[in-house]
Amino acid sequence: MSPMNAWTLRAALTLMVVATCVGAPASAQPASTEVCPGLDWAACSAAAAKAFEAKDYAGALPMYAASCAKGRVGAACSGWGWIVNRGEGGVAADPVAAARIWDDGCNLGFVRCCVQEADLLLAGRGVPADPKRAFELNVKACQGNDGYGCYHLGVAHHRAVPPNFIEARTHYLRACALNHADGCHEAARLLEAGSGGPVDLIRAYQNFIQAEQLGRSKSVADAVRLWLGGKIQFPAGTGEKAVTELLERACKIEDWASCTQLASRLDAAPDRHRHVERIRALATSACDHGFGPGCGALGWHLDGIEVAPIGRAANVRAAIVAYERGCQLGDVSSCARLGELLLDEGQPNEAERVRALALLERGCEVDRFEFACVAKVEFTADAKARPAALGRLCDAKMGMACLVLAEDLAEDQAASKVRGPAADKALFDAFLKACDLGQGQGCARAAELVSRVEKAPAVPEKRRELLARACGLVIDFSCWQLGVMMYAGEGGPVDVSGGDAATARFCAARPTDGCSYWCSTHQAHPVCAQYAR
Repeated sequence: MSPMNAWTLRAALTLMVVATCVGAPASAQPASTEVCPGLDWAACSAAAAKAFEAKDYAGALPMYAASCAKGRVGAACSGWGWIVNRGEGGVAADPVAAARIWDDGCNLGFVRCCVQEADLLLAGRGVPADPKRAFELNVKACQGNDGYGCYHLGVAHHRAVPPNFIEARTHYLRACALNHADGCHEAARLLEAGSGGPVDLIRAYQNFIQAEQLGRSKSVADAVRLWLGGKIQFPAGTGEKAVTELLERACKIEDWASCTQLASRLDAAPDRHRHVERIRALATSACDHGFGPGCGALGWHLDGIEVAPIGRAANVRAAIVAYERGCQLGDVSSCARLGELLLDEGQPNEAERVRALALLERGCEVDRFEFACVAKVEFTADAKARPAALGRLCDAKMGMACLVLAEDLAEDQAASKVRGPAADKALFDAFLKACDLGQGQGCARAAELVSRVEKAPAVPEKRRELLARACGLVIDFSCWQLGVMMYAGEGGPVDVSGGDAATARFCAARPTDGCSYWCSTHQAHPVCAQYAR
């Protein structure tokens, strides 16, 4: 007799013997010396579990079978039913027998058996389908704090006709509380949609993250989507490192929006020159996988990069190719920037010029893309029509238009040598409006002008406020100036840590002799590594 046939006969005999033992004494009694010598039934079941984890199903089978049927150990019924249902360990697959075993385990109070039997009955795999009985079993499992049972109840209510979103949401949340990853994910979806209760985007975000932490890795992309879509803001104090790590995790599972955002953040970082290869790799990968904004990010990087190993002309040509691809994929930004770049850097013929202007026109009028609207004015409005055109855009709360309008006003005043309180106030207000609409350079220019429009006692405080806004929006000399004011307690209390943060932000992006001096007293600061001699 072959080894397999011998084992099959042994297993069959074991099951026959065990089948006569249902209703026997409980697990604390000594186990059969033939199956688990020297162990009680609970320990016998634990030994079976170790064999099961090692995929020694043949070794686990007799121990599970005896511990369930004779020892009345519910956990053993779970493993025994799995082996019998799958036909592992040398026995033929028998879903009907598995259902009976799991039903026995469920009645013993081991609620995972209830879920296993319910799953079999719901799918009708090898047994007659019985959705009603499956539902009852999942109710029992959920009441016994089994996350799988609660999740399956949520699914049942979700897929009902019509769906019962209130019950679905309740049971998904219960499953999530019991650490069921899919329960967290589905609960988050209903929380986001406001199905079965009010919209709760913060809780939806938290549930997506919990689902990821419980092993559903793709849920992190949905968490990022809520943020990138502007539906939520990260809590105050969330560090750059935490945001970057979130994007890294989402990009790792090929969420191209996250890869693109990560590339853009690196491209805007103070030390972006250190990340050139990574930026290009991230954006190129997103673009190659058909994500239009990824192509746009690649084009923007190539068009504006300061480190240009292949030369400016070659970078511009590569940027045009990237923007062209992004535009073909429907990315509004790529289309508008392609039009601007063709007009600004290229030598377009008449047909190309018409196309470039059409791209800007569509970006502005159809998509309301601010950059396209301002670029359209730059290339089409004459000197006389330009102020009114930019003014209309500024009135429409386009901060970029307000900044350009303010710079034009500054040039006009300088050229005509206009001076006086009224002119100073008009110029200050123009830059302040751009600042209020998120233009950091507007804040910086307003800070330069504040002494002309504010009374002396208020100047330092107002200037410090504007420099702080400028430093938070752009990285320029404003950060250095802000640091100086914070160290000196000018315009507010002395703030050494704030001064360090502002100065480091500037020095990371704009190495100067002043930064070398600052780093001589801040050698441990990470940004000072580039100044080490």
